[in-house]
Amino acid sequence: MEQEWLTASADFEDGTKKIYSVRQHAPAGADPDAFSTVVVIEWIFEDQLPDQHLLQEMQAFQELLDPLDDAEESFLVHIITGDGQREWCYYTRSYPRFIQRMNKLLAGHKHYPLDIEYQEHTDWEYWEEIREYVQEGAEG
Repeated sequence: MEQEWLTASADFEDGTKKIYSVRQHAPAGADPDAFSTVVVIEWIFEDQLPDQHLLQEMQAFQELLDPLDDAEESFLVHIITGDGQREWCYYTRSYPRFIQRMNKLLAGHKHYPLDIEYQEHTDWEYWEEIREYVQEGAEG
């Protein structure tokens, strides 16, 4: 089944620009009570948007993490790029298992400049806020 993603960009009054890619629907069978932990992975960089080389590095990193978007243990809900950072947001059943899987996927690869935060988030509110923002921007 093909995933539905919506992509939009936003230019802010302060001159910043962000590009949003957001998943429109949860995978079949995904339940907020089961996938109750939000994990946010941030890659900080110097410019507003990544240059072509950095964009390729980020794409390679993201491809390494593709197995985390399996709907068994976790799934990716959005990617936001701009204002000097890229953010990947996942919902997972278990933060320790998520990090264990992530570390296994990244083993043997270069060190990436990441900040990782997580918290319990049983109502998927953060994803919903981003999804609504992108939908409104795409519609009007």
